[in-house]
Amino acid sequence: RSASGVGRSDPPAFELRTMSAAFIGRLAVVGMLVFQSPFMLTKSGAGAAPFAIISKFLVENAKESGADVGDQAKMFLRTFNFPSQMVEQCLLARLTGAEPACDAKYIWEGALAQSLKKVAFWGSIPDPSKHTLFAGSATTMFGAVISLVSGRTHLLAVLGPALLGYGVYTSGLTPTFQFVLCMMIALLGIRSRALPPPPSGHPSAPASTGKAPAGKAPAGKGSTTAKKTK
Repeated sequence: RSASGVGRSDPPAFELRTMSAAFIGRLAVVGMLVFQSPFMLTKSGAGAAPFAIISKFLVENAKESGADVGDQAKMFLRTFNFPSQMVEQCLLARLTGAEPACDAKYIWEGALAQSLKKVAFWGSIPDPSKHTLFAGSATTMFGAVISLVSGRTHLLAVLGPALLGYGVYTSGLTPTFQFVLCMMIALLGIRSRALPPPPSGHPSAPASTGKAPAGKAPAGKGSTTAKKTK
């Protein structure tokens, strides 16, 4: 109950646990995207992440048009590819003793190139599938970020993985567990938005304060007062 104790009550423990689980799920999806957890596998077993797809699409489109990606675009792509490459190469360097170990400057300069190497299958899939993979990857990322910032699952968080899944299917790739998990989290988030509020007797429903509305006397009190005045 609030400090005033009138007309308000604290959220029940069940509701708080549900909100915390939903936030952790949305945060997990953003984490998988930022650190480029593979959402699809090729026939050779190589994995590819949504932002690697976005980077490959933009770079290849620039090459086909005979223009360079541009310094600002390269800076943008490097920025989003750097965290995953930093974690991956630092872990690899510690496991194998490779040099340079965790050299941030070296990893920054090669972040985009290393990410593009993971999309070696790009030339073997048809153009419509490339566009579908790009649209699905971009929509998935936007939906995940909007859902995390707004505190509720956005429709794009479901539309993006669905479109990405269709692109994976038409490209002959295999979806990974991370992709399935992302889709499940989005569907559960949309389902929680569509559910009606719990009934008053449910444990998750707000507790009644037991106070009568302001300006109205409890039942029976007015009749007692009238009898005394007579």
